Amino acid sequence: MADSKRMRKSDIVNHTGGVTTDDGRTLFGMDAEIYQKMKDKEDPYREHKVGEWIEDLLQEPLEYPNDLWMSLKDGTVLIRLVNKIQPGVVSKWNRKKKKKKKKKKTRVLSYKKNKKKKKKKRRKHC
Repeated sequence: MADSKRMRKSDIVNHTGGVTTDDGRTLFGMDAEIYQKMKDKEDPYREHKVGEWIEDLLQEPLEYPNDLWMSLKDGTVLIRLVNKIQPGVVSKWNRKKKKKKKKKKTRVLSYKKNKKKKKKKRRKHC
């Protein structure tokens, strides 16, 4: 009985109305639990040191110096890092940054044309 009364993180997350992420999204249920586990494992000091190491190796600043994940998100920094450590490992990659497309809210109209099927009159053969 003692175990059933003990609060788990999942209970707290579900009863508080979700978890708000750094970018403003609200997560519920399993998504909120996974996000909370990821946040618990973050180590700002290590992230800062890894970011400094990458900047030293590439000899240029990261795009988001305070957010390592955002800097590495598109993969180009990682590819340049791998090629710096061992040249020629990745020979081709798309260097253009993808622009985030805004989704337009469109209303899709679907309708059926009122087509009445004409019944073919069968002629009676006499």
